[in-house]
Amino acid sequence: MSIDGFDSLLALYRLALKDKRLKLRRYMASIREAASNEAAEADVTELRGMLHKMAGSAGAYGFPEVSDKARAIERQWIAWIKSPAEARRPVQALCAELLTPTLELLVLIDKAIAAASQATEEQEDP
Repeated sequence: MSIDGFDSLLALYRLALKDKRLKLRRYMASIREAASNEAAEADVTELRGMLHKMAGSAGAYGFPEVSDKARAIERQWIAWIKSPAEARRPVQALCAELLTPTLELLVLIDKAIAAASQATEEQEDP
């Protein structure tokens, strides 16, 4: 693939990261405010899927820190999902535990967006 082609993909990925950043915040807020574990399950499943995709794609686009952090958070949600429903701790407790790693991921996403923007601008202004 040409450099121009990769830069176009990087620009699209930057937009996707902006969307993922917003969704990550929304899912965490929705899960934190859920009335019960059962009420949060659909959002947890969606969040886990998004983190999985982010962990895979971020590294391919040159953002290994985003990939690693997303994967680490995803593993925590997988453990919660796989535990028997009657033995699960409250979802809000896991949200609280994952608050700092999630905030760190948001910072890494912001840095990746800025780096992708800079790379795209540099390509446009030779």
